Amino acid sequence: MQKLYSRLNLTQKSALVHGGLCLLFSLTLVLVSFFSNRYILLQQEAGHGHKTARESALEVADVMARGDLIGLEVSLEMLVSLNRLRGVRVYDRSNRQVGAAGAQAGKAYSAEVWADGKPVGMLHIYLNNNSAFAEQKVMAFFLLVLALLLSVFVTVIGMHLTRNLAARLDRTTARLQMLEPESPAKDELEALEEAVDLLPLDLLRGQSEDVNTARTDHGMAGLLYVQLDSLASYVNILDEASLERYIQFQQQLINAAAQLYGGELEVVRKFGLLASFEGRHPAGSPVYRAASTAWLSRQVAGSLQPRVNLQLAQSFCCGLSERGFSKGVDVFSALHCQPIIDDMEARVTARPQALLLTPQAVKEAGIAQLAEWVEAEDGSAVLTELTASSEQLLEGQHQLVLNQILARMSSAPAP
Repeated sequence: MQKLYSRLNLTQKSALVHGGLCLLFSLTLVLVSFFSNRYILLQQEAGHGHKTARESALEVADVMARGDLIGLEVSLEMLVSLNRLRGVRVYDRSNRQVGAAGAQAGKAYSAEVWADGKPVGMLHIYLNNNSAFAEQKVMAFFLLVLALLLSVFVTVIGMHLTRNLAARLDRTTARLQMLEPESPAKDELEALEEAVDLLPLDLLRGQSEDVNTARTDHGMAGLLYVQLDSLASYVNILDEASLERYIQFQQQLINAAAQLYGGELEVVRKFGLLASFEGRHPAGSPVYRAASTAWLSRQVAGSLQPRVNLQLAQSFCCGLSERGFSKGVDVFSALHCQPIIDDMEARVTARPQALLLTPQAVKEAGIAQLAEWVEAEDGSAVLTELTASSEQLLEGQHQLVLNQILARMSSAPAP
């Protein structure tokens, strides 16, 4: 039963609950009405039976006093006929039946027969209450039908109202959903929960304590150097408008990933961009955020490649600046970063289309929790695959960024 209920959608569940509760309450009212009405009828019957028995005893008293058994039979037949009784029985003082009329069925109401100031017998009457109880059953049947109709009406109204709510939930789920669920949910609330579970909510909760608290002061910056490998081959063959559109597309792609981790993007080389990550962030250390951005950018570019005409080849290298990264304010910090940028540029030139870490970035806390890394001869590291703990989060973010880019592509031509 529980499995069958779990397979219903929200509209069906709501209709079942509303209709079931309405039917339960209605049947409760019908039962209360039936038994209360029956109690009243029994009370009225008891009062009427005792009264009729006393009156009938007075009418047959004279006949019994005379010992006229034939007259007694006539009197009893008249009592049955006039009072619409089911039957009457009369007994003398020795409890011997001396008169009878009608049937002996149902509850008996008794009264002593008195003559000349002394009891001469006992009279029992049996009321004919079939019509009263038949009317009660008919009334209960109509109330039952009314309860069923009311339950159907409430079910229809509940389905209509819940259908509108379910449609709103479906629209919300469609906006939030980034990954197709492994098994489609029947319940709209379950579908919404699945969509929310796939959102990068871990960015708000943050990573483990050692990642959050490790060296995230304002004096350190995570640097991500992105070399646009394909751009060099298009500089001399594309017209200015197409080249501008291509560069803007690459910028949107990388910037969308960097913004998830609080990164800022700028141009630092002819074919190179730099995303800097400074300060504290729920996602983790600056280098952790830089490496995550690199993985996201590469995955989104791979997903978009079949949809565009030009190549989106990129190379990535993550580095670490102990003195932060100045955006034109602190000249010393900016000069301090130039050798680091030169080193990252040289590394991606030597290993095109790879995701690298400089030797300083490899030592940063939390990097091992992001992915598996293979150390190269020069001390750098190459990303091989994500760890199980970070794969689901980054896959969800991958779909989030991809949906953002696809939404922009629907309104603007792709390169």
